Amino acid sequence: MGITKKSLLSLTTIFGLMAVVGCAQLSPKSDLASKAIGQELAASQLAAAQASGLTKKTVDIKGYTAHFYEGGESNEPTLVLLHGLVDNKNSFVPAVSELTKKYHVVLPDLQAHGDNAQVNERDHSIEGQAAFIRDLVEKLGIKSLYIGGNSMGGHTAAAFAYRYQSMVKGLIVLNGTGVWLDKPSTYYPFPEEVDGPFMKEMWGSILINPPQLPDAAWNFLATDFQAKSPFYNQVVVQIENSLDFRLDEKLATVKVPALIIWGSEDKIVPLYHGKGYHAKLPNSEFKVLNAGHGPQLDIPDVVQDEIAQFLKKQSVL
Repeated sequence: MGITKKSLLSLTTIFGLMAVVGCAQLSPKSDLASKAIGQELAASQLAAAQASGLTKKTVDIKGYTAHFYEGGESNEPTLVLLHGLVDNKNSFVPAVSELTKKYHVVLPDLQAHGDNAQVNERDHSIEGQAAFIRDLVEKLGIKSLYIGGNSMGGHTAAAFAYRYQSMVKGLIVLNGTGVWLDKPSTYYPFPEEVDGPFMKEMWGSILINPPQLPDAAWNFLATDFQAKSPFYNQVVVQIENSLDFRLDEKLATVKVPALIIWGSEDKIVPLYHGKGYHAKLPNSEFKVLNAGHGPQLDIPDVVQDEIAQFLKKQSVL
């Protein structure tokens, strides 16, 4: 099927599976179907990243292979954007196609996510993920940066801004967890058994306009998720026991400019959490957009424009 740049960018929504429609003609449970969908998925994600000016790279961090996308010129201001729980580095690909023309953009896989290995001995707490990102950017020779993220990635970015203040020039949080928690946790364990309908429902709760995928695609997502979900549940436990699980009182020390973006239709981390971030961060601005839990996927062009305006504003201060 013909794929334009615009449709390539839409492939990253839900890990990019719109291009696998042709594979639905195969039996969804066959090894051939799974292999075909997996290959089409990988090719589609890479093509979308390249269309956004990104290159897929790896670097060794103390014996652990870190996978990430990188784009733009290294001598330009650095922007690091972090995905959420069970997501991966493709999450922000649709929202950086113009940013890579003006900034040095890094989209990492967090530990145990995407192409990064799931290793029991590693620290997957919020502060552990923040330390991993510090190690990554230091390995890349980055001295200062703007950092942001969605959901758990926003939580991690805020923790990074708190812990490594001398490195951070600005903070961007999109529907992030970590403040004004009205219950024990905004993180939930995943069921032991996952199927296609579960995946469809889960992503339907995240996006206001989830893609219409064939059953084979949903089943592939379920099979892939099923293999990883037991480890993700271990990660959830580590997150809930994090030193930085609740950032409420810590954020007052983060004085850098901050942009808080929130999808008004978020069913997972409702709007009042965004108001909490805005209230706790002393130098923040708050933007409410017509989106769900993943604004960078629902309305990538709008999110990209908001980030671009924020970065431009900092450059003239």
